[in-house]
Amino acid sequence: GILKALIPVEVVEPKKKVRKPKPKKEETATEVKQFEGARKSIIWENLEPELNGLQKYQIEGVKLLLTSNTALLCDELGIDKKDQVIHALNTAMQHDMIKTALIVCPESHFGNISIGSHFSNAVGWENQINKINPELSFYTLHENIKDSNLEELGNYGIYLTSYKTFF
Repeated sequence: GILKALIPVEVVEPKKKVRKPKPKKEETATEVKQFEGARKSIIWENLEPELNGLQKYQIEGVKLLLTSNTALLCDELGIDKKDQVIHALNTAMQHDMIKTALIVCPESHFGNISIGSHFSNAVGWENQINKINPELSFYTLHENIKDSNLEELGNYGIYLTSYKTFF
């Protein structure tokens, strides 16, 4: 009896199920919804030069904004959400998916384009828009404007306004 306990016993472990990895789908074209109901296709490989300098998670944010009917982009401080939004707006405007956009933010986030041109690290919507695409037109509304005066502002791609002015 005691010798049997000392004899080595071969332990057989149960076989683990091996899952085969699913093949990755190639994302060559993604349909983007347009407000009028028509659909546009964007080939992401063609956008790579425009998205140069963005991190992988930021590119995912741009894709989310371009492919969703509604989207809320929120992340930790310092993730450069402004860059993601501006790249998405720039792409959408270049591909005739949208004509104008309204950005509502605190006045302290407007920035100052005349100061921003002297400093490479200046933050704010005006500075970031000018840094990413200087040809992208924008207008900052600093005061309430009546509906009748809206047409007099001109034709801009992006309108910036504050919460105080918006409401």
